[in-house]
Amino acid sequence: MYLIRYGRCLNVRAASVSVNGEEKAAFTQAPGDPPLIYSLVEGRLRLPFGKAWRSPGVEHNIAARSKSAYDGRFVALHALLTAKSDRYEIERFTYYWMAMNALYNYTASLGEPLLPPTAKGKKQTIGKENERQAFFLRCLQHEPCVLPENTPKDIREQHERHLLWSAKAALKRIPENEIDAFCAACLTENETNPWVQRLLLAMRN
Repeated sequence: MYLIRYGRCLNVRAASVSVNGEEKAAFTQAPGDPPLIYSLVEGRLRLPFGKAWRSPGVEHNIAARSKSAYDGRFVALHALLTAKSDRYEIERFTYYWMAMNALYNYTASLGEPLLPPTAKGKKQTIGKENERQAFFLRCLQHEPCVLPENTPKDIREQHERHLLWSAKAALKRIPENEIDAFCAACLTENETNPWVQRLLLAMRN
């Protein structure tokens, strides 16, 4: 919670334990001693959290959820915290991917109760990854790029390969010193970023 609010880890130098309002033990960190409470990250976050994360509803949901009741959203949150704090590009990418993977798997599980049961009365699941991603995009109020159902398989696969190639080509052109700004623009849906504009143009062509 402190990381989300202030973008830096909380350094606890003193702590006490009380039972029924009576202090039973006190701890103080001496110079050179290990921290009393280990933080998930060190120092400041490379990228801060947006204002929506500090809304009362989000903060209450995080603070009121016991550790035993954590779901995919908290897996995604922990991975996102690590991604925002890590100094190495490849590790940040790995944790961003883990966060997105956990989030859309959790979101897909929410959509499964909306599906009608099968002919045998069994519960349906959103099994295919492209179906999970499409449902996730719709939850974010984005309509996925979907070809007509009668499109031949070879045309559909050719279209998917073209989209993948176009996205890769656009991403490879981003200079190293502008990657952080591009990532921040993606997270905030800021389409004024020139590299976001180039990626969108490449995907539409």
